[in-house]
Amino acid sequence: MKNNKKFCFVILFCLFFLFLGLLIFESQIKKEKFYTKSIKKATYSSAITFEPTKINFDIKNYPNAKKYFEISYKFRVNDFNKYSNVFQTADKNNGLRFEINHDTHNGILILLNKKKQLLEFPVGEIEPFSLHTIKIIYTNDTIFLTFDGKTIQTSNVGDFKVNNILLGQGFNKGRIFKGEIQDFQIKYCESELPYGTYNNIKICKSVIIFLCLFILMYIYIPKFNLRLKNIIIYSFIGLIISFIGLNLFQYKILCNEEFFIPEYDSTSSNNLINQPFYKKFENNNIKNLLKDICVSFDFKINDINEHDDIFQTSDLNKGIRAELNKKGFLGFILADKSMPGKKIGFQIQKLEKNKIYQIKIIKNNSQKLKISLNSKPFKTYDYITNDFDVDNIYVGQGFNETRKFNGQIKNFKITYKTKIITPWQNMFKFLTLFFFIVFILSVIRKIIKKFF
Repeated sequence: MKNNKKFCFVILFCLFFLFLGLLIFESQIKKEKFYTKSIKKATYSSAITFEPTKINFDIKNYPNAKKYFEISYKFRVNDFNKYSNVFQTADKNNGLRFEINHDTHNGILILLNKKKQLLEFPVGEIEPFSLHTIKIIYTNDTIFLTFDGKTIQTSNVGDFKVNNILLGQGFNKGRIFKGEIQDFQIKYCESELPYGTYNNIKICKSVIIFLCLFILMYIYIPKFNLRLKNIIIYSFIGLIISFIGLNLFQYKILCNEEFFIPEYDSTSSNNLINQPFYKKFENNNIKNLLKDICVSFDFKINDINEHDDIFQTSDLNKGIRAELNKKGFLGFILADKSMPGKKIGFQIQKLEKNKIYQIKIIKNNSQKLKISLNSKPFKTYDYITNDFDVDNIYVGQGFNETRKFNGQIKNFKITYKTKIITPWQNMFKFLTLFFFIVFILSVIRKIIKKFF
């Protein structure tokens, strides 16, 4: 029996370090399913040369590039030339290019896909001599276009050519760009991990965990002595193991972000706090997954116009926002993803001017929304969908400039998680519960044998 026990301890020791090795390996690859490669940054200035800067890159040579393809740069316009192009990706009008209209000064991302569909995505007016930033991400037939911090999302754009990239000119010499282009960079997907990598790691981890559990059961349960200390220790171990199995292993955290603003004051002369705050969450383009969100802040109302928004988590009615109507009632508007185009509203109560309020909002993966005002117990509201967007967060304003909040906001904090149920959730539930039941039955058996 002693030799068997030593052998089990050796196996247990080896399994433990194998599990640690798998955790380290998983931590290195779980951030991205694919790896990106960057082309060296390039610059262009019309004050130095009117010859376009060429970048040798043909997407045909990189089959995985269409899984993730990104262009980012900064630019400054010195003079509005006729249909000047900041960059192009193809020789003819069959790729992707950014164009500036010389009459309206509006910037437009133009794409002609292989189906001969001309798609235009306007970004707004370009200010002369101002430095603008652009990021264009193409993945899964979708473009995420971010211009000066604001994002436009498009879908079903189709395929387009990337074979001859020019900076400072379009597909003919009449489309010269007069200005500067800084830090032009291309990222593309170079390689992808094998599809089964993550699932294999999960399977190995689960097998190791339960091998360890059953080895422990083999070592300790047959030699179990009926003492109060043993009962407490082993019961505690059983509870911990069950808790870990039922809670920690059933979800994979895909995104965990936090956003904090110490102060906003619409009446302040300090430009650092008198303008609405904006934050884009880059990682939340994940749909139909369970989400946890917690929002808390203090606020005071100076004046009310109509539809003043204290904060929002997404444009229009795709997320959650706090809104005041002209009568002073506080309400929350949320997305109703079960019926596109519709929204859900919860009216809380009428608020007074120049009075400080504290609010906390919690939404987890259940179909409930919990709201607390002035530290009172949470009120629960039925929310019939599990999905909402947290991507374009504003504090002190809603989705347009007419919805600016007239007052003060302090200690605004939002934490957000995106979680997905792992395919092994039910297995963990069953096995951990099975282990705990077996352990409790063994304790009961010892008690019965001892006293009866």
